[in-house]
Amino acid sequence: MAATACLARGQGPPPATPWAIGPGFGDCKHFSDGLAPVMISGMWGFIDTSGNVVIEPRFDSAESFNEGRASVVIDGMWGFIDKTGSLVIDPVYFSAGNFSEGYAWVATGTDRVYIDPDGNRAFEPREFYWGGDMSEGLISANLGEFTGYVNRDLEIVIEPRFGFAGNFSEGLAAVSIDGLWGFIEKTGAFVIEPTYIDAGDFSEGCAPVRVPVMTGEEDTSLWGYVDKDGVMIIEPVFDWATSFSNGLAAVHTDDGWGYIDRSGTMVIPPQFIQAGPFADGLAPVCTDEGCGFIGRPGE
Repeated sequence: MAATACLARGQGPPPATPWAIGPGFGDCKHFSDGLAPVMISGMWGFIDTSGNVVIEPRFDSAESFNEGRASVVIDGMWGFIDKTGSLVIDPVYFSAGNFSEGYAWVATGTDRVYIDPDGNRAFEPREFYWGGDMSEGLISANLGEFTGYVNRDLEIVIEPRFGFAGNFSEGLAAVSIDGLWGFIEKTGAFVIEPTYIDAGDFSEGCAPVRVPVMTGEEDTSLWGYVDKDGVMIIEPVFDWATSFSNGLAAVHTDDGWGYIDRSGTMVIPPQFIQAGPFADGLAPVCTDEGCGFIGRPGE
């Protein structure tokens, strides 16, 4: 799957794009709810959009906020904090997902269960080998050899027949079948046939897909973008591509990571060794100088 919420890595020269915040961090992740996780002296805390530290760095790891909660690691175990930095769900889990539509999955060591924002167990899909995030009322669930989807009552609504099944976004979900990726709607029917080598989530009306191409005398594969009719609206010319956010998408070329707009125009030239999605008008990036945030062009 194409990376969306996580940062992606490559190679590139120092930036020509001005820094909005930084580059004083060891690592950083995207803004959400006005806050972003940053690494300072090996520990993770949170800054606001002005670059001020608002939650002191004291976590081994941290993810961006979702629905007022952020997952953090303390002494190797996962818990959740609120926007004041207070622990609201104790770090007792071996791993954890993000809150989505009121629930987050957590791994207890023997089971993967779903909790509410107060840490109460909401439901325990014991018959599943694993379950994904709640997205548009459905959870992707592996029930053995294949993956399908269940609803909040853990009723199977899309039969397990996929090798992998992603989250629903804008009414569609990327799924693989027989090694190829396409997109289904909530009935389980394909609306874009499985013809891609890989695919990411729909966002702002399009999704990144990887297709085979011929470059010179060599066969390879590159990323482009399709609309909801499966029409290639941005040609496959990128080594890697991510979903759009705030009108821009991070893409990778031989020169590193840069950003394109919906026309496919490179509006921030490739120059970064790490790049994440725009949110709150800022995107997390890294160069040889360190990590920080850039703003949208002209802002």
